[in-house]
Amino acid sequence: MAVKRALEKQYIVESPAKVVARGRPCILLNIIPNAVFFVGVDIGSTSTKLVICDFNFSIRFSQIEPTPTYTEPSKFYSWLTDLIRRAIPAAIRDKVQGIGIAVSGNVDSAKGIIVSGGNFGMHYGSNIAVDEISKRLQIPCYAMNTQVASVYAEYHFGQFAKTPNIVNIGLGVGIGSGVVSDHQLLHSGARNQVGYIGHMLMPGNPYRCKNTGCNFIGCLEAFTGGNSLCAIAKARFGQEGDLTTREVDQMASAGHPGAVELLTQAAEYNSIGIATMIQMYAPDVVIFSGGQCRLNGFLYLQTLQQLLKRMPAERQNFKIGLSVLGENQGAIGAARLAYEQLLNL
Repeated sequence: MAVKRALEKQYIVESPAKVVARGRPCILLNIIPNAVFFVGVDIGSTSTKLVICDFNFSIRFSQIEPTPTYTEPSKFYSWLTDLIRRAIPAAIRDKVQGIGIAVSGNVDSAKGIIVSGGNFGMHYGSNIAVDEISKRLQIPCYAMNTQVASVYAEYHFGQFAKTPNIVNIGLGVGIGSGVVSDHQLLHSGARNQVGYIGHMLMPGNPYRCKNTGCNFIGCLEAFTGGNSLCAIAKARFGQEGDLTTREVDQMASAGHPGAVELLTQAAEYNSIGIATMIQMYAPDVVIFSGGQCRLNGFLYLQTLQQLLKRMPAERQNFKIGLSVLGENQGAIGAARLAYEQLLNL
């Protein structure tokens, strides 16, 4: 059905039949890259990434801009639709056939509702209707959680593409994960979030989660999320001015006792959450992504060390890698999901 639909729309065309010695002639199909385009948007806590992909999924355009703090639906609709309109060149406007919107928060993809985006101020129950975005843009839109989009980007385009079982771990302002199990993407709903490890309760963690959709005491993200780590470090170190996670990580690498203690504890909490995902889903590969995943970073290396110590021998048969898709990971995955919606895959 997908091929038939693509032929009808002339996204692909038939080449002349190739005559073979026996059997039916072989019909070759050629993709027309410029025939159709897809937009992927990834709305994160601090920045929003946007990509435009052609039918070959080559990125033709990308941009990043700050994510505004959410205040009300009308302003959110206006900001997002204006962002997308400005990004799409007039020459291809009629060829954009789908927009995928990934959100760092709670999304009910089946009902087309963005329930919350706690790290940029969108409280649980905000219930942003994706249909309204589609109506304003006159382009079909589809929404999903950022980690769902991220792991799907890894499954199709990452260094371990087509691996049957993948868990993507996102360590950034928020902490989350996405899952592909037996080649199937596990979607999240409003009340059945998949891979919501950032809100696992960590024994001994006294901090309250600042995510507006949570507010529990003891969440993993309340300690190891980027903003949380920086706030704890600033309070403990008596630091004046702002701190970044990169600066805290560099302090630990340089031997700062307080930073070493803080990030060692953060790594322990991270390893508990990640080990739980591994025990539940038995992945072939675990991919790390996000702003706190630095190849030679103190926190990243400590997290890996503690994770491997924690895992039983029968579960240590998985590969570990850092995402090669960079900061556009979630946006690429969102565009791919929009593509699949168009072709009913």
